[in-house]
Amino acid sequence: MQVTIAEAARILGVPEKTVRRKVHNGELQGTQIDTPRGFRWMVEVPDGDREQEQHSEDYAALRELVTVLREELAVRDGQPEAKDKQIEQLHVLLQQVQAALPAGRDNRSWWRFWQR
Repeated sequence: MQVTIAEAARILGVPEKTVRRKVHNGELQGTQIDTPRGFRWMVEVPDGDREQEQHSEDYAALRELVTVLREELAVRDGQPEAKDKQIEQLHVLLQQVQAALPAGRDNRSWWRFWQR
């Protein structure tokens, strides 16, 4: 069955670049057809090829994995901002505690021995 590159990509479950590369490498048969708008590539896609179905399923699984990983990255991208806010709050609390402490005394009894 001959289809366009875009249709072949959809049928095989791969990007159009992959279909073009496979045609270029000879893995898929392709022919150029002259149309009023210029040349168009038609690709011969085997009917019911089990290996192609497996590749399509693998590609779908990879796309799902990419989606999950992107969601996880989006969650983790927000974590540094939350940590920055916590650090800022801790700095404020530390300054408050330091201000509440009594002033340090000059308790240097040992200093008398050095002054003689």
